[in-house]
Amino acid sequence: MQDQTVALEHGIEPVAAPARDDRAERPRRRLPRGRGGISLTVILTLVLITGAFGYLTLAYTGKTLRLPTWGVAEIEARLNDGLAQTRLPRNAGFSLGGVELGVDRNFVPRFRLRDIRLIGSNGRSLLTLPEAAVALDPAALLTGKVRPAQVRLAGARISIRRDAAGGIDLVLDDQAQATGPKSLSQVFAAAEELLASPVLASLTVIEAEGLTLSLTDDRAGRSWQVGDGRLVIENGTGAVSAELGLTLLDGADPAQAVLTLVADKASRTARLTAKVDNMAATDLAAMAP
Repeated sequence: MQDQTVALEHGIEPVAAPARDDRAERPRRRLPRGRGGISLTVILTLVLITGAFGYLTLAYTGKTLRLPTWGVAEIEARLNDGLAQTRLPRNAGFSLGGVELGVDRNFVPRFRLRDIRLIGSNGRSLLTLPEAAVALDPAALLTGKVRPAQVRLAGARISIRRDAAGGIDLVLDDQAQATGPKSLSQVFAAAEELLASPVLASLTVIEAEGLTLSLTDDRAGRSWQVGDGRLVIENGTGAVSAELGLTLLDGADPAQAVLTLVADKASRTARLTAKVDNMAATDLAAMAP
């Protein structure tokens, strides 16, 4: 005040002191860092927990989850890409009616395929299966590859014809043309090559239940209907073994037959044994080579 009075006496107008900016002196609020990263981490954690819970639920309840159409199309594409190097007919491909995902008690993922068809280049079905259950190889899944470890088939139909010269025509569906192998050695070679393909490299067991066979022998002039068949194929490191149990439906009393085949991969030789029960001697003579 004294300074201002002296200034007025000398005719000098006092200059007001600059006003203090309260906003400048207010402490700035710091935004919390990493909020976006924490939120993303929480979301991913919740997704993983939900997925793990759903996986465990499928394992303990035995329920299945039906895949959407785009998932079925992706599995079809992977199957066809993997089988492109095999001895399938040219331009043939698989068609799937539906796929369900399940988890077994050992926490191994399994797919249940429905209405499986192998379509030829002419649009005709070469193979028709109502249902197949496929267990995947966990080690291959970790590398992003889908490879079956076990396959279980149900309701397959196979027709086998032996011509007058003794050649064999293997037809996998009633509507298919007889373009299959012509001898047992060709059947074994085709099976070994198929099991050695990359997509089936992890496959160890194939089981088929409810198998129906139609056997036609042109040389003997006979035909047989075989039902309630069960086939088990084991793909070992050195050999492929197969056991086929059959029930001949012709005649008053059904006959039972069990065929066992062991094919050595190194020597390309095979050993076949048969055990029959309640089969007529005339039928055995007709089936002889």
